[in-house]
Amino acid sequence: MQRIINYPKNSRVVVSAPKGPGQHNFAFDDIRKTCSLCGKDFDCVWNLRCHLTKYHKLATHIANDISPQYADRNLASQRQTTNTAEPTTPDHNDDSINEDLHVESDLEDDDSSDVDDMNSNGDDNVSEIELDAGESIIEMDEDTSPFESPSPGNHLYMHIRNSMLSSASNTSSSLDADLDLLREATGSHTTWNQYTSDTHPFPDLQSMVLLAFVDGDNDIVSRRILKKILFTISLVLKLHEEAIRKKSPFKLPRLDALLNYQTRKKSKISVFPSTKVDIQLPENNTTSAYINLPSDHVRFLAANPKKARNMFSLPDRTPNQSICLQQGEKWRTHWYYQQSMFTHNGVDFWSGDIVNFMNGSTPARFLVESFHTMDNSAVFVQGYMVYILEGGQFIGIEVESISIKLETLLGVDSTPVDVALCYSVSPGKLEEPHFLKRHVLDETGKLIDPKLFYKVRISSIILFTNDTSGNRSKQYNPYESWSMKFAALSYEERSSIENIHFLSAIPKKKGASGMSLLPKIVEDFKRLENGLVMFSAKDNENVLVASPLLWIEADTPCHSELCGLRMLTSLYPCCKCYVRLQRSMPNLQSSLYYTGRHTARTKVHYLAAASTLGRGSTIPDAPLTGNALTASDLCFANRATDALLELQSFDPSTDTPVEVLHNILLGVAKYLVNDLVKVVLKKNPNQMARLSKALKDYENSQGMSRKFTQELRHCGSFLGRDYKVLLQILPAILVTEFANDSMLSLITPSFVGLGRLCSLVFVRAVRYDYDMYIDEVEKAVTSLIQELHYYVITCEIEGHNPYSLKPKVHLLTHLPNDL
Repeated sequence: MQRIINYPKNSRVVVSAPKGPGQHNFAFDDIRKTCSLCGKDFDCVWNLRCHLTKYHKLATHIANDISPQYADRNLASQRQTTNTAEPTTPDHNDDSINEDLHVESDLEDDDSSDVDDMNSNGDDNVSEIELDAGESIIEMDEDTSPFESPSPGNHLYMHIRNSMLSSASNTSSSLDADLDLLREATGSHTTWNQYTSDTHPFPDLQSMVLLAFVDGDNDIVSRRILKKILFTISLVLKLHEEAIRKKSPFKLPRLDALLNYQTRKKSKISVFPSTKVDIQLPENNTTSAYINLPSDHVRFLAANPKKARNMFSLPDRTPNQSICLQQGEKWRTHWYYQQSMFTHNGVDFWSGDIVNFMNGSTPARFLVESFHTMDNSAVFVQGYMVYILEGGQFIGIEVESISIKLETLLGVDSTPVDVALCYSVSPGKLEEPHFLKRHVLDETGKLIDPKLFYKVRISSIILFTNDTSGNRSKQYNPYESWSMKFAALSYEERSSIENIHFLSAIPKKKGASGMSLLPKIVEDFKRLENGLVMFSAKDNENVLVASPLLWIEADTPCHSELCGLRMLTSLYPCCKCYVRLQRSMPNLQSSLYYTGRHTARTKVHYLAAASTLGRGSTIPDAPLTGNALTASDLCFANRATDALLELQSFDPSTDTPVEVLHNILLGVAKYLVNDLVKVVLKKNPNQMARLSKALKDYENSQGMSRKFTQELRHCGSFLGRDYKVLLQILPAILVTEFANDSMLSLITPSFVGLGRLCSLVFVRAVRYDYDMYIDEVEKAVTSLIQELHYYVITCEIEGHNPYSLKPKVHLLTHLPNDL
């Protein structure tokens, strides 16, 4: 057991909590500029080095080598090691070491030092140093851990580390030059302790270099990046060995060449083909924009082996379940989403084919309509049973469709069918081929084989539009952008940034907006609806890909604009029905009016509104107000969005879904939180303080984001943006700690109803009893609106707003249908 100096407690930094998932802080030391010999503080490293050489008379190369964050550990350890090294060779000279380091003799002559004395216990090999800087002298076993803090006297480690930081800071220098400087610096040093290896405490030199990289400059390195770096180093080493074996040159590329490779090689690298379009603006103005067309994204990704596996999908008709978008009503029923053909055992089965069963003895046949999956695995065929009657003179086709397993089909019945002999089915179903059934053509466009058709793949697309900003402040240089993603991907994959594909952005000036881009985007979608031939990596051949539009995601005002409605000026602001929402308390209806169903808008209404330029056409089945309502009466506007009506797969009344973010979190939740803080508790600071204190008690909750807790601390209130977390807390606090508070008794039921609804909508999948789930959501919506309505008619506090009249509150009634 040796008595050695323990490192100061404040010189070893506890690894901080990760700043992000999978991140770790590997820094060993704390940044300090204090001399451990005299305790004097310095504002920069250079002054500390001058102080060490001038007043403590340390050798210049040693003072320069001692990094300020290791200053106290270096000197203490050098002093201890110099006096405790036990010679094992007769020619070892302690004096020569001390002369080289100038530690023992110089410290005794320096009056400015805080070292009082150096007491020897009779053994020249053991010394004890008393420090005033809070450093305690303890006895401890020699640490043999190979990855402890770097040895304070290990000049090689410090030079590698400092050289690494210097090289990283000077990105213009070459790697060869940086390595040459490192060789010169390390070559000029004298080994100060021949009984300790140059790499101590690391097991080898390569470990020292890698730990210098990890420890460097307090950087944050994730496990993923660190493993990637180790893999890269291993690969480069193997390439170097191979270069030596073949006697071929080996040289690492320059940093500048790596960073600018694609820019300088753009003439040889295929760039995504943006399309330049001219856009007509009001007052006969025009502007140009560049669009990455959806069809180009589909074409490139279909050829990608990794992406093609997930972008195509069949409808899934698993009953009473919702775990993917393929199980949605539109995907299961809309004609453009049905798979028209499927290949099984080398046979292409097409919609409209009459096929034989495996047991050919039965006279029954099957008329194929479409293909789908069950439980996202087994493939089924939807169609109609066909019977040959009276010796083959008549063909009976059942009216009700059924699903059978694909494995039960044997092959296509090639016998010609006389449509005149069929009954119980429209003759067109047998006469007209499917609109996606196309013959395979050669490079010149000629027919190859009359019986050879392209395979068909369906890849549904979701569009997203939002406004953004061209600068960080988000106050100036506004843009409106469009992007897309493939609906067949899972929830996690759709949310990944790598699967969100940019289409275009346009500055909002001179009358231009995101809607100005719609005609060109719609034109491309019309081509995708009808199918485009492209190479599929999944099939390893050219196929016909159809990509209908599932829906458009946007905030509430943008949805209204997409539907061609002036929501802010209309008494009928809903794009899904004809509910009448006045803006003030007079003529307030009963709660049944705001929770009930109203005359639905349909695509027929939108087509009628767009049929005349001045919106003068009468809308059929509009609310019965005693007057014939025209499109202009219902605040339909002339918009470029009319182009969306040309798509067979898009219906404005159903394909602008109610969104949880904009209608619940940034809608109802925001209304209630603002009402609670700015209206109910505005003149009651005591209750505000109690509520703020109760919220602060939840700051350490695992679900509370760092940004939200900072808002609580800094602003002293809870007007944060993290409404999802807030709604997990507020209802419980209001019900438990403020149950007897009469001031909050009116608004508390609304928070409880909102919390109940959020507990239902913040789910990703419902694997069973989905119909029951929809009923529960509808009950929760009705209960919430009823509570809001009661709060509206009973609250007498000045400044309170009638929230049950808000369009975002009404849109919740359509949430069950959208689900």
